[in-house]
Amino acid sequence: MDKQLRELLKATFDRELTPDEDIGLSNAMQSSLELQEEKKHFEKVRVVMKKYHPAFKQTFVAGVMARIAGEKESQNAQGFVVAFYRIALPLLAAASVLLLFSLFNNGGITFDSILGVENLEPQYLSEFLLFNY
Repeated sequence: MDKQLRELLKATFDRELTPDEDIGLSNAMQSSLELQEEKKHFEKVRVVMKKYHPAFKQTFVAGVMARIAGEKESQNAQGFVVAFYRIALPLLAAASVLLLFSLFNNGGITFDSILGVENLEPQYLSEFLLFNY
């Protein structure tokens, strides 16, 4: 069967054919049993489709909305990850530089030098710890 004739047959269900199209289709229908069978098939499909009324379950809308909310949360989480890398990694590099500077400046790393209290005298330790920064 010619594809153009098949498309013309489908078009008869949706729009009015031009006079030339109508004559060409009528002549083809008279000479082709296959085209006549195709028309019957299209008519049956249209009848079935008119009776068909799809319905969604009650949980469908809730499920779709939950997935949308999940996508939004995922996008927000991605924003936090990007912000973390932009802030945390430079801070880590700065802390590493300061630690190395302390190492080379003092000749070694001690717990007191890391905390910055290596020059603090013991009698002033309580004042240092209780000071409200």
